[in-house]
Amino acid sequence: MTDEKPKEEKEETPKEEKAEKQPKEEKIEEQAKTEEAKPKEEPKKEKPVKREYKLNTSSEKKNPLIKRIEYMINVVHGAQATPTRTDLTKEIAKVLKVNEDVILIEKIFSECGKAESVAKVFVYKDKKEIPKYKLDKIEKRTNKKKKE
Repeated sequence: MTDEKPKEEKEETPKEEKAEKQPKEEKIEEQAKTEEAKPKEEPKKEKPVKREYKLNTSSEKKNPLIKRIEYMINVVHGAQATPTRTDLTKEIAKVLKVNEDVILIEKIFSECGKAESVAKVFVYKDKKEIPKYKLDKIEKRTNKKKKE
């Protein structure tokens, strides 16, 4: 008799486990159905922030050997973050009245706590004059930010 009881208990436990699993599976199926029935919410689109920058050229150096003009430009960006290269390129193109393709921003210097930055900018006469290694270097810098 003692041998029979443990066998019966052992037989009941798998049945109980199956009974417990069925409601869980049903709950999962119900959740999936309700999720399908709900209208999908579109992700909230962030409104593009219109940023205004004040640009002042502090120095201008013509470099005829490399066929470019080198600028040091002071950028006042208020209480906003340091401007991106693409934003600065657009603003510089407007101020200097040149095409965006010939502008290369070498470096943007920012001091902690100040709402000003200094950008080292090269403006080439033609896009063909820009050295390939410079283009590759700048593309890597701009694409890093996009991937993150």
